Amino acid sequence: MTRQWEGTEPPRAAAVARLLGVLSAIGVFVIYLAGLAVSYRAAGGLSVEVSDSPAWLYPVVVVGLVIVGSLGLVAATIDPQRSSRLYPWILVAIGTITQIVFGLVLTKQSLDPRNIAVIVLPPFTAALSIAEFARELRNLLRPQP
Repeated sequence: MTRQWEGTEPPRAAAVARLLGVLSAIGVFVIYLAGLAVSYRAAGGLSVEVSDSPAWLYPVVVVGLVIVGSLGLVAATIDPQRSSRLYPWILVAIGTITQIVFGLVLTKQSLDPRNIAVIVLPPFTAALSIAEFARELRNLLRPQP
């Protein structure tokens, strides 16, 4: 005889769903960090172009835009009273586009599709990952019945 759960999930299913949500959020965050690390490394090629300044700061500034925008998105997810999610998304978009442009301009390899994919995917993946992280976080913070 099976037990009917009226309007709610069985407690075990809810616990498994919550665990999978936590694992998904952690996995997405790791992908986000990896994308930023690879993007930072690619933007580090500016040291060749800008010789009289601390060139390591350029990728910090560009990747920093993505990080600050990402933190704003996560904060907006946690606190629904925040006025806008548009501004953090603009920061993430500007940082991501700048990372991609730096990668394409500074590459010393031919721009065949494989090289373009290697340049474009890390910052693009980081931007998509933070959106998924915010969604997972919103689901995890939702009050449980």
